[in-house]
Amino acid sequence: MHRLLTGLSLMFFLSGCTTTKSISHPDYEQRMASLQALKASMADEWQAGNADLTKVRGKYACTWQPDHRNLTKGKTVSLEIEDGELREVLAEISAQTEVTVVMDDYVEGLITLQLDDVDLGHALDTVLAIGDFDYRLYRNHIFVGIREPSSPSFSRLASTCTYRPVFVSPEEILVMLPPLYRQYVQPNSGKGTLTIVAPNSIQNRLKQDIYLFDRAPEQVVLELSVIEVSRDALDILGIDWNSAKNFAAAASKQYLLDASFFNASVQLPAYRVGHFLDAISLLSQNGDAHIKTMPSIVTQDGRQAQFNSMQTIFGLKQLQNQNGKQRELAYGVQMAITPHISNSDLIQMEINNASVSDLVYDQDHPRLVGHSISSSVYVGNGSALVIGGLLQKKNQRKVKGVSGAGELSFMEGLFQQRNTRSYETEVLIMIRPRILKS
Repeated sequence: MHRLLTGLSLMFFLSGCTTTKSISHPDYEQRMASLQALKASMADEWQAGNADLTKVRGKYACTWQPDHRNLTKGKTVSLEIEDGELREVLAEISAQTEVTVVMDDYVEGLITLQLDDVDLGHALDTVLAIGDFDYRLYRNHIFVGIREPSSPSFSRLASTCTYRPVFVSPEEILVMLPPLYRQYVQPNSGKGTLTIVAPNSIQNRLKQDIYLFDRAPEQVVLELSVIEVSRDALDILGIDWNSAKNFAAAASKQYLLDASFFNASVQLPAYRVGHFLDAISLLSQNGDAHIKTMPSIVTQDGRQAQFNSMQTIFGLKQLQNQNGKQRELAYGVQMAITPHISNSDLIQMEINNASVSDLVYDQDHPRLVGHSISSSVYVGNGSALVIGGLLQKKNQRKVKGVSGAGELSFMEGLFQQRNTRSYETEVLIMIRPRILKS
């Protein structure tokens, strides 16, 4: 699988790794201890207040059937057959057990087997396994027929059950069933149920499969942090997209030359997640970093989560079209993430159109500058992925002058001083997936 980078770069923050640069905090250890205690307390409350969803099952109901198991109780069979006719074997079973066996006209075949004093139910299961045959117990006889829905004997073999799933839709269950068994199942979208019409052996198999599919899906919390940092902050954090060791940076550089770069995701030495956020907090005190938003989204394994943090600007004269109507400009961060949990606690994140856009002014004319990426990467449970590479210049304009003098247009140039400062910033998007163990 290749990962195509379009303007942004990827970087992993790995547990247990550190950079060569560090930022210390005098109360760091005490703060981390308090945070861990709070998290443990919240986890205990969560476990106490939530049921074990793995034990929740949908409602399975079947039409009432008389219990004729006494017909086979205490009956045993012993056989030693070589290339025997199936109908003759069933007749021999009937003779040994003194139970009437009624057979469909299409029940036929050859069989070789040896049975030593096995119960009647076991003997019938073994003998009828040579073809698509089944049986059903009635009050005073056993009926043997073909379990294909098109068979004339199917109605005498089949029973009807309904199932109301809890965690998935009836249509999703139908798709997950093997093709052989779908012919026995009909989804009822309006009622949210499945109708199963099948012989008892197929009913039992379908019940096991349906319970397997209709399980509480694992949940993933996606912790996102959208951070704007200065160029100096990148150096302090040890993030260098232009480093020769960083393949993702090389992809970003080649993108500017209209080239493509594959396999752009790479594991790098980095801060632990907690240390990284602490460093950002300290940098924000000096104006070198700004945490724009820190949302958390809970989604299910395999279900897409949407994140949007957009701003809309309108009312500017520059945004008027030829008809004088106002146009809107929307900018910010948006993305769609679908997590997939593997057995080894790795989380595959399908990131679809993760885009970052900003409003810039070019000679007082507003325009949007944006970059986006779509990729599929694996991240460890609790580790973090950082998307970066959006480095741009911003202009900050300051006006100094005598109060009130600016209101007189002819005196504006005499009493006011305009200063424009250019500086570079980069938007980092940190995504930290965690599996909820509820």
